[in-house]
This record gives sequence, C-alpha cells and structure tokens, in this order.
Amino acid sequence: MLDSKLLGRRIRERRMQSGLSQAELAKSLHIQPSTLCEYEAGRITPSLKVFVDMVNGLACTANDLLPDSMNSHQLKPEEVTEERLHSVCQIINSIKD
Repeated sequence: MLDSKLLGRRIRERRMQSGLSQAELAKSLHIQPSTLCEYEAGRITPSLKVFVDMVNGLACTANDLLPDSMNSHQLKPEEVTEERLHSVCQIINSIKD
C-alpha cells in the first residue's frame, strides 16, 4: 500500500532541493498550487500522468519519490487478481499514450 504522507514529504523535499516554489512546480505540471499542496500533505495522491510529469519536472527518478516499501514490494502469487492485472494494463496503456 502506498504511504501518501511519505510520498508527499518526498515530493516537497525534492521540490525544495530543486529551488522551486509550489506555484512554479504546479504551473509546470499544469495543476493548481492547491492540488500540489494536497499532494505534499499526503491528503491525495497524484495520478500516474502527474507523477511521471513530476518526476521529469523535478529531474529525479520514481524511486526518489516512492516510499522504500513500494520500491521493494513483490506480489505474492495469491495477491495477483484480475483487478490488479487490469490496473497494471491500464497503467501500461497510459504510459504508452
């Protein structure tokens, strides 16, 4: 499970290291500064598209932002469901677009 608060802290830390204000990063992501504030507070999580744009805008890798538990998690066979497979296919298709 994604730790939204930790993701938000990492987004904020990386943004500050990059010398960007919330307004500047939000503008480059085509989102409202208030939305970025919600991401950084961990109240909401970015869509995959916004996350990828954020990684590119902050000149970092996804691993720099994702909590460590997300980087090393491997699904057990019993955790693979039709719903998860469908979600993975949607993610892959959105990346291709």
